[in-house]
Amino acid sequence: MKRFLRPAGEGDNSDVDRATLKVAEKVRKKYSVERRGLTFVIDASFSARNPQKAAEIANTFVQEYLGSQLKTKFTATSEANDWLDQRLVELRERVRIAENAVEKYKTDNQLVDAAGQSLNQRQIEKINEQLILARSQTAAARAKVQQIEQVLNSGQEPSAFADALQSRVISDLRSRYAEFAREEAKLKTKYGDRH
Repeated sequence: MKRFLRPAGEGDNSDVDRATLKVAEKVRKKYSVERRGLTFVIDASFSARNPQKAAEIANTFVQEYLGSQLKTKFTATSEANDWLDQRLVELRERVRIAENAVEKYKTDNQLVDAAGQSLNQRQIEKINEQLILARSQTAAARAKVQQIEQVLNSGQEPSAFADALQSRVISDLRSRYAEFAREEAKLKTKYGDRH
């Protein structure tokens, strides 16, 4: 604990101040602190006739010193924690602003739809579906052409062929073929040629 003493002659307690100064000077002369070699260990000692009094005074100085060091370190750590907390708040705000800017850019440039899927991927899927549908319609048309050619080449009645084309079974089979073709295209788009 620091005590500031007034110079002798000032104030009402000048005699007390002089006496305190004398005691402090005697204590200073009898107290010694030395570093032990190149280590961080220090030796603190006090010389007095009464060994218990000497140990008590030396230990009090050491405890005061350690308490002062601990308080200094605690203050420094507390200030560092406050700075880090403030910095963390600033960085969180910067991240939030950056994320909002990215989202705005994606929205402005139509890079992502509401489901979080990229528009390019979505467009590719739609085009693949249309391609599959066109392929299935083309395949169906080719099959019809081949059947008509077979009927005409065989000399059968064309009306029999028309009845077969209107059959519910044939219609269901065509629908299922188109569904399977669409599913195949989706899987190819999703997994690529390696799967």
